[in-house]
Amino acid sequence: ALDGAKSKALIEQAGTVEGRTVLMTASGAKDVVDTVINMTGVVNASSASVEGGKIVLRGGSAGKVKIDGVMDASGTTGGGDIDVQGEDIEVSKDSLVMADALENGDGGRVYFMAANNALYSGRVYARGGAVSGNGGFVELSAKNQVGYD
Repeated sequence: ALDGAKSKALIEQAGTVEGRTVLMTASGAKDVVDTVINMTGVVNASSASVEGGKIVLRGGSAGKVKIDGVMDASGTTGGGDIDVQGEDIEVSKDSLVMADALENGDGGRVYFMAANNALYSGRVYARGGAVSGNGGFVELSAKNQVGYD
């Protein structure tokens, strides 16, 4: 922050991002920004014909990642991967995270890994296909404190 005050975030994502692989990464010093990634929009790496895509949000070792939106890595033949890392992770109650297999195949993998604290209040799914398939994997972990509401 040039004027001496902290900025709100290095990355502000409030619209819609679509792609097979979506990567948002930022590293910042605590005294410069409050949050390095603030995701309030939609990140879509889903597929109507194959396995879901990959969504990666990396806040770095000193960065807070805040999620208040939708992340979808679902696919017709298998769920994709969602990987969120940062010093602190906060997921709001209005958030929706999906790595589902929609028709056939197994659900995907969702990881929320914080170096310090993690608070998860939203909905997360990694369901197997409606016709066939097994459920996927969801991990919420932190070195110090984990909260799930």
